[in-house]
Amino acid sequence: MWKYESEWRFNRHTHYDFPSLLASNSESRDFLLRNDGTKVKLSSLNERKFVGLLFSASCNFYENIYMLVQLYKQKQGEFELVYVSSDENQDSFNAIFSKMTWLAIPFSDSTIWIRSRLNEFFHIYWPNTLVIFHDNGKFVTDEGVKLLEDYGLEAYPFTDERIDSLHEYIFQYHLSYYLVSESRDYFISNDGHQVPFSELEGKIVGLYLCDISNRQCLETTIDVLKDFYGKLKEKGVDDFEIVFIPTNIDDDDQEGFTKAFQNMPWLALPFTDKTCNQKILAYYQYPFSPVLLVIFGVDGKIMDEVYADVERLGIQAYPFARENLNRQIENSISEESQDFESLLASFDNEFVIRNDRNNE
Repeated sequence: MWKYESEWRFNRHTHYDFPSLLASNSESRDFLLRNDGTKVKLSSLNERKFVGLLFSASCNFYENIYMLVQLYKQKQGEFELVYVSSDENQDSFNAIFSKMTWLAIPFSDSTIWIRSRLNEFFHIYWPNTLVIFHDNGKFVTDEGVKLLEDYGLEAYPFTDERIDSLHEYIFQYHLSYYLVSESRDYFISNDGHQVPFSELEGKIVGLYLCDISNRQCLETTIDVLKDFYGKLKEKGVDDFEIVFIPTNIDDDDQEGFTKAFQNMPWLALPFTDKTCNQKILAYYQYPFSPVLLVIFGVDGKIMDEVYADVERLGIQAYPFARENLNRQIENSISEESQDFESLLASFDNEFVIRNDRNNE
C-alpha cells in the first residue's frame, strides 16, 4: 500500500519522503526519467535543497515554461523538478516532456494510478500547478506558478520569507525589476552597442511592447513613436528614453527582431534575454492590446500606459502627467468639435438639411 494512503487529505505540516511519495503502487519502479531516457533514482530527490512537483499536461501547459527552464538551469544541483503528467497518451506526454530538462514520472499504464493519486492527494484543481517542498520534504507552497508569474525568477525558493521580502519592493513596480536580470544590466542600441542601465536612472522611460510578427501594427507604431521621439530630441529633451520589448517571447525570430529594431532609434532588451519580457507580460496579463507604451517616472515607478495619448497628442503628451494629458485631450476634443462645426456651417446658415427639406 502507498505509504500515504491512510492520510485522507494532504497535510501541509507533514514531512514527505519522496521515494515513498512518488513510487509506483507495486514498488517495482524506484526511478524517474529524463527526456533522453536516463533513469534517476527517486532517493536522489532527498539530496536536493528544494523539490518541485509540476502538475500539467501538454494541451494546456502554461506559458512560463521558459522561466522554469531558466530557473532549473540556474539552480541545478539544489533544485529539482518532477513533471507529473495529466496527458491522455504517450505521444502527448513525449511532445511536452521533450521540452523539459528536468525529471518526470514515466508515462505508462503502471503509473496511471500514482499520477491520479498524486493529483487527488494534493488537491490539484487547476490545469497547471507547481508544488514546492523544502529539502527535508516539508511543504512550502502550491502556488509556484502564480509566484513565478508575479515575481519571475526572483520568487525562488518560493518561501514566505522570500516572497515577503520581494513584495514591498516589487509592489512599487521599479524599473530595475523589469529590465535588469542576474546576468545582464545593460540594453542594446541598433548599432550593437551596450548601454548600461545606469544611464536610464533619473529619466522618464517608456517600455514599448509590440509583437514583431504583427508587421502592420509594428510599422505603424514605430512611425508614430519615431516622430514623437525625434521631435522631443529636436527640442533638447534628454531625460526621456524608450526601451523596446518584443511580446512574442516564445518565438525564435531573431531575424525579425533585428529587422524591426534597425528602424528604431531607441534601446531594446537583447532578444535572447526573455526573462525580463515575461515579468512585464505577466504584470499585464497577456494577451493585451497589440501595442503598449508603459511609462516609468524619474523615480523608476510605473506612471501610466500612454501610447494612445502619444498617437493623438504627439509631443504635447510629454511629460505624461495624467492631469496634463486629460487637459490636452479635452482641448483636442474641443478643437476637433470646433473644426467640424466650421466645416459644416456658413456665415448665414448654422444648420444641415435632410433630403425632405426639413431644417436640423
